[in-house]
Amino acid sequence: MMNRDREDIEKVLKYFENETEYIIQLLHHSAKLNNEEMFMYIFEKYKHTITDNKIYILINSIFKDNNLKMAQFIFKNFENEISPLDIWKMYKKTLANQWVVEEIESSDDGLDWEKKLTNDERDFFSNVLAFFVASCGIINKNLNRFMSKVQIPEAKCFYNYQIHIKYLHSETYSLLIETCIKDKNIKDKLFNAIETIPCVKKKAEWALKWINESFEKRLVALVAFESIFFSGSFRIISLLKKRSLMQGLTFSNELIN
Repeated sequence: MMNRDREDIEKVLKYFENETEYIIQLLHHSAKLNNEEMFMYIFEKYKHTITDNKIYILINSIFKDNNLKMAQFIFKNFENEISPLDIWKMYKKTLANQWVVEEIESSDDGLDWEKKLTNDERDFFSNVLAFFVASCGIINKNLNRFMSKVQIPEAKCFYNYQIHIKYLHSETYSLLIETCIKDKNIKDKLFNAIETIPCVKKKAEWALKWINESFEKRLVALVAFESIFFSGSFRIISLLKKRSLMQGLTFSNELIN
């Protein structure tokens, strides 16, 4: 970058030295032009004026333009403050808790289901498993929408892993239905619960009505959906363990909850 360019930038910036939005625009503009020298100069000189939140927005916009080098430069300068690093740490922590369906021993669940549960209990837990299977698809639909909007790589890693985990949960619940339910018509009903079971349909409709809302509203709705709708079912499943019933279901409940 020529001295004259620096002088021109200085003339403009002296009027906007405390205007974060303007500095953000200049940084984004220089990144789009791939003018690395200008970007580095402006960032180093005025980074003290940019709040953590604005840095996050700036990195997000630069990643959208696929300018990884400049975005990584910002990461390096704010490695102790910036939130994506916390996301990465949480992602790595979550990876350490990986498990596979084959860890779940459910061979005796079918016998417990037939011999030790009442008709009402079988009906109840059938609906619970059906809701769990249906909800995994809804949650993944939402996670895919989040991932299409968020450009921070650490967050994308986390969303991808969450999607993988939801498929794992869906496989687990589906196998439990296959193990416990022998009647094909009942199984078909449970695997199509959004259309066939009124209580599951209502929950699904509530979750899906937020699918086209703003990022913030969808985030709150997803938290409510997972925290409120799931918590009661998780708790009741855990009570089966006290009765030494449904070892596969109760163990999977501990892994997933």
